[in-house]
Amino acid sequence: MRVALICTGKLELYGLKDGLTAAFPGQDFHCVPFATTPGGQMTPFNSFTSARLPKKILQEPDSSLSELVGATIDELYPVRKSDLVFVLDDLELCNKGNDAVVVKEFGRAITRHLQRIHAVDKFAVKSIQQILRDSVSFHLAVPMIESWLFADPTGPSKARVPMHQLSPLLQAGCDS
Repeated sequence: MRVALICTGKLELYGLKDGLTAAFPGQDFHCVPFATTPGGQMTPFNSFTSARLPKKILQEPDSSLSELVGATIDELYPVRKSDLVFVLDDLELCNKGNDAVVVKEFGRAITRHLQRIHAVDKFAVKSIQQILRDSVSFHLAVPMIESWLFADPTGPSKARVPMHQLSPLLQAGCDS
């Protein structure tokens, strides 16, 4: 199975593929970069949670969110490049507790993107909607990069982060 990872952080872009491949041998994980430099350096997508999202519905999506949604759909339609797509964004601390709004805004951005497609090709939208339902999963890493490091209890020490700096930030059950 070919699984695309669309990530908003460098750690995820460069490390998640290897970690998931080790955990799920036999699966073909690949990262979809926002851009690749001429030297082959990959750039992750920008997070759309860097500023606190308002509780009210946004009229126009953040361009970062539009790019994330566009890449998600492009991975599956019109040419199917992957069987599954995992979209991974770290929930920035300014949006802690605001995760329901973030998830809703991601869904609304997909709806807006589909409306633009409908204006050009109204017959494609139903197919794309079904493909998205069957093949896309959106995940928030909470709190941000620490979610990945704490999945490995030795992660912070491997990253040379002293435990006394982390202990005030750690709370049981805060990862989602």
